[in-house]
Amino acid sequence: MEDNKSLIRHDMRIDPAGLEVGPPVIDRIEAEIIVETKPQPKWAYVAAGLLLVFVVGASVYLLIREEPVAGKIASGAGAGRWTATNIKAGSAFNSVQGADDFAVAQGSDGQSFVTKDGGQTWRENLLGKPIVSPDDNGLVVVPWGGIVNGQMYVAETSVESGSYGAIHLIPASGIPAKIWEGDYGQIVGGSRHGGWLVGTRGLILHLRNGQWGPAKVSTTGCGTPDFNAVAVSPNVMMAVGAEGRVVRSIDQGEHWLCDKVSPARETRAFFAVDLNDQWELIGGQGGAFYIRRGAAWSDIPGLDSSLSIQAIMIDGDTGFVGGGRQGYNDTPFILFSRDRGRNWELEQVGDNNLSGMIVGVVKLTKGYFAVTSDGQILQRKS
Repeated sequence: MEDNKSLIRHDMRIDPAGLEVGPPVIDRIEAEIIVETKPQPKWAYVAAGLLLVFVVGASVYLLIREEPVAGKIASGAGAGRWTATNIKAGSAFNSVQGADDFAVAQGSDGQSFVTKDGGQTWRENLLGKPIVSPDDNGLVVVPWGGIVNGQMYVAETSVESGSYGAIHLIPASGIPAKIWEGDYGQIVGGSRHGGWLVGTRGLILHLRNGQWGPAKVSTTGCGTPDFNAVAVSPNVMMAVGAEGRVVRSIDQGEHWLCDKVSPARETRAFFAVDLNDQWELIGGQGGAFYIRRGAAWSDIPGLDSSLSIQAIMIDGDTGFVGGGRQGYNDTPFILFSRDRGRNWELEQVGDNNLSGMIVGVVKLTKGYFAVTSDGQILQRKS
């Protein structure tokens, strides 16, 4: 793995504006009070004291106030370390989804690894019949697998320019049962909390009352986007995709509106999104990285344009952003923030044997885990 500093383009990094608190001002005020020998009325001392309190208070405020920047990425390595577990899948992982004790790390060829003890152990989920048959090899891939309300689901989709997609229920018997299929668009990704899938041609699938089906989507105001990722919170849903497309729903997916992230139209593809009621993050190709903690989006500069963000996870005030170098898949990285994206640290990821991009991050009872495009599962050590 390359030196962490090589991931940061220093000429793009914006630090908070230098704020010089002026102790000479305080020294001058004190000098004026001390050297004056002529008796002063009491009101003069009171006024001078109030002025001193004001100056000191203003100085402290300047030191601790929130800086008017979206966030900054430190050039040094952070304290977190991500180390490989003993899992090595036969194909690239495309997603990891779950919470608490249960999670699924899904491979593109249908192979999946499941944990039922919060990440302490991962075991291959052996199926009674393959989801991707030998005849379909190279024509169909599995982009997502997850657990929703105690049930495991796996999605398959066509490759290249196809538009076929299907969802399988994986029961305890291990024999997949196809419960939905359609020709609406390729399935590309799913929400971290399950229940929503997105894909090309504006495809949005929703699990409702045990049944998957296309969501009722009104016009978005920005055409029919090819979606790559979706995130869900109690009050807001967001989907992101090609050509900088971002859509938002505040009524559980009944209506979607186009969301603009910058004054100039963003043309880079977005591959990852996550949010809660306090802040939102999106990221994608060419180092594209945006944050919102209020009414407007702000760009977080500093990532080299050769890097691609593939995974985002928000956990309260904590955030993780992962990806790798586009076109090479040889420089995995994970950024960590503990203060809602105001400051970011570049964490230590794997060793020289790790060559795949970070494509998913999940929080389980045993800690934080990530999956890579070269079929490995990593665990965070702090």
